[in-house]
Amino acid sequence: MSIIARSIFFTLLNVVFMTSNANAATTSLVDDSATVVLDGTPAMAWRLVPPKNRDNTIVGRSRVNIRLATAPWVGKTGKIYMLLPPESASSVKIKWRSQGRLLEGQLGPGGRTLVYAGAIRDPRLEDVFDINVEADGSKISNVQRLRFYFEIDVD
Repeated sequence: MSIIARSIFFTLLNVVFMTSNANAATTSLVDDSATVVLDGTPAMAWRLVPPKNRDNTIVGRSRVNIRLATAPWVGKTGKIYMLLPPESASSVKIKWRSQGRLLEGQLGPGGRTLVYAGAIRDPRLEDVFDINVEADGSKISNVQRLRFYFEIDVD
């Protein structure tokens, strides 16, 4: 490859690289400090009483008013994700149903699930989640809190 051709190739490569970086989404934490658990800590119970056939699953339910402060992104388009840190109990699975403003889904430790995609029009995005929690009762020895949080990728 000639010096001129190599120079043109690297110039084009740099332009492509800069363009792809300019289009990359920016990820930010979403303030969810106004979120409220509506019915307190869920009471966990054995799915089967007594546990049979090695099914040590414990289940619980909770209702949570999700309140996301989206004011910094009003007028922009983005995707909001719910996350559960990997250090959460390894056997925990949560599933939720929403009232329709946010997406329904499920999540495990270390997971990231889409709950909203589109234009951010309001300074607060709010919905109520009916959350079902499942965990392996043989692996949980004490009270543990689910410390989920939210991130936004802005286009």
